[in-house]
Amino acid sequence: MNNFKKILAILLYTSLALSSTMSKVDLIDASENPPKGGKTEFGAKDGLRFVKSNGLPKHKIGKFPNKYSPHEIKEQKHFFQLPLNPKLSKKITKLGKGNFFGISMTGIPFMAHSNKFKKGREYEALSKNINLGLDQNHAHVDKKGIYHFHGLPTALLMIYGLTEGSESPIIGWAADGFAIYALYGKDGNKVKSSYMLKKGKRSDGSNYDGTFTTDYTFVKGIGDLDECNGMRFNGKYAYFLTNEFPFIPRCFKGTPHASFMYKN
Repeated sequence: MNNFKKILAILLYTSLALSSTMSKVDLIDASENPPKGGKTEFGAKDGLRFVKSNGLPKHKIGKFPNKYSPHEIKEQKHFFQLPLNPKLSKKITKLGKGNFFGISMTGIPFMAHSNKFKKGREYEALSKNINLGLDQNHAHVDKKGIYHFHGLPTALLMIYGLTEGSESPIIGWAADGFAIYALYGKDGNKVKSSYMLKKGKRSDGSNYDGTFTTDYTFVKGIGDLDECNGMRFNGKYAYFLTNEFPFIPRCFKGTPHASFMYKN
């Protein structure tokens, strides 16, 4: 890679890392080498796609443990299954609190919910009013040592050649079997979420400011994507990660497989 391309790559990386959280949550520099030995295996059997992974990332990460994410990355025995030929359901299935939405092509899970609450309201993971110790990949480590994404997986997008103005490559699979893309759809046009901050005030008189997931509401037609942050893409239904709420989808248009349930 020549110097010009290196500069472009650095600028894109920085842009992706900051775009969804600019003036919001502080991100830890992803300058650390990951634990060695990251492994991912894909296969198919009996109508199901399977993903085996030891959960070790294959790109630069933040420093873990850190002040707000006090856990060390540990090798896992991830085994996820999902429909090989997914179908749209008649009803939407909400993403359960704490469950994984999907899995990246490098075997790292996507998790949308923060699972942090205040008076019954769940904090939004990328809110400026909560710090989960996320690195520039919008990822951190939970109490089981699982490294997982809460937003755009910046370094992963670079690995798979995401380019502004070009259609997104597949970066993962959702629990219901549909593909996951990021940011750019048909002809490289940036896709837009159809969620917006609610108007007015909360019941306690405070302003809707994105601190909590319930601060947002879906408004059909104001963006390109549906309530599950998906749309028909290249002839099939697909999900998109965005740099605006919901970042990672909060519901499924198909039937999610039970293997994506978080096991305490």
